[in-house]
Amino acid sequence: MTCKGFFTFILVFVMILFLFELSIIFNENDFVLNEVETDLIALEQANKERTIIENNVDKILSLKLREQLLKENFNVLVAQHEINLSLLRYLHSRASKSNLFLDETGSLDLSYLNRNSVVVLLQVNGISYGEYVLSSNELKTNNVSKLLGDKIKVQYKLPIEYVVRVMQ
Repeated sequence: MTCKGFFTFILVFVMILFLFELSIIFNENDFVLNEVETDLIALEQANKERTIIENNVDKILSLKLREQLLKENFNVLVAQHEINLSLLRYLHSRASKSNLFLDETGSLDLSYLNRNSVVVLLQVNGISYGEYVLSSNELKTNNVSKLLGDKIKVQYKLPIEYVVRVMQ
């Protein structure tokens, strides 16, 4: 009897240890799962912020190009200045100057945008055409970008050779 009771005690004790170990493993998995879920939410928020910036830049550029065509302002230097000024107002706190490797090299300013962009405005036979191009420099090393997010980083970058075209 005592031998049988001893083996039963050992068996119950081993099963309790096994259940305790399973409980620890499940708690660790829940912790990891919660951490992954938090990281995915942070990534989604950073992607949302990037998408909003991209959409707003497109909208600003197309609206300002249309505005220049409606005003019949075909002086491209004045138009470029006005368009880049509007773009700078929006991007000032949302992006910065960066190099080829997208390392921040300073805050964005109007002269940087004017040096690295081109505006084309034409009118032929009553049809108006406007185009904005972010052209960078000869070596394609000037960029406009920003790292978004806290723990998980998402890169926002205005691509070189970025073009917005409008016709009226």
